[in-house]
Amino acid sequence: MSQVTVRMIGPGTVDSTDSPKRLFCFPYAGGGASAFRSWHLPGTAIYAVQPPGREDQIQEAPIDSMDSLSSAACEALLPLLDRPFAFFGHCLGGLVAYEVARLLEARHHPPPQILIVSAVRPPHMSGPQGLRNLLTDDQFIAWLRTIGGTPEAALQNRRLMAMVLPALRADYSLYCSHVTDRIVPLHCPLLSIGGDCDPMVSLEEVMAWRYYATQFETRIFPGGHFFFASDEKRFLPVLSDFLM
Repeated sequence: MSQVTVRMIGPGTVDSTDSPKRLFCFPYAGGGASAFRSWHLPGTAIYAVQPPGREDQIQEAPIDSMDSLSSAACEALLPLLDRPFAFFGHCLGGLVAYEVARLLEARHHPPPQILIVSAVRPPHMSGPQGLRNLLTDDQFIAWLRTIGGTPEAALQNRRLMAMVLPALRADYSLYCSHVTDRIVPLHCPLLSIGGDCDPMVSLEEVMAWRYYATQFETRIFPGGHFFFASDEKRFLPVLSDFLM
């Protein structure tokens, strides 16, 4: 049966029994735990929240409902919320991280010390323009090429793309369809970050997360949609500062 898994990752990451805090990372559409494998943050155990349909769970059916995905992620995380923790989510992962934080508050569980949403519009804003019209595999792959983040060799590998496209399509369908007119502010601090040349998420959309928390900050980095991966030496120290 398809399920959300949570796994500790990162080079040199201290064991979860010794680390004073934990960072749970929610990957972008089609992404999995490996998206964060190079991260190292002093004093922080880094975990990836991996939905089914990718990497070592590629044979499992992807989850195509935000309610089901956020609820499954919440249940998977509960055993690990016994010490201070934070959430980081990039693109679709930012929406999922927000929904999980909202569920934790609604169910009277401890909230994250901070929610960090990266390169993602908030739920009350419409999805990426034109994405719903990408019907063929070739059109979808061409669009992936424009936003970056996927190696060209992978995009040209027909066999590989045939394996990963179901999860990618399911994830982007979630990203486009998760729109609400009900803004529920969180009681934890919220940091919204983005790239100054992101073709997918505007600076206005990055800033619009200010309605979702009473404590809000924003940071803009040089780069496109995957700014955090293109310059980790710049990005990770900033992230570490917000987790202090």
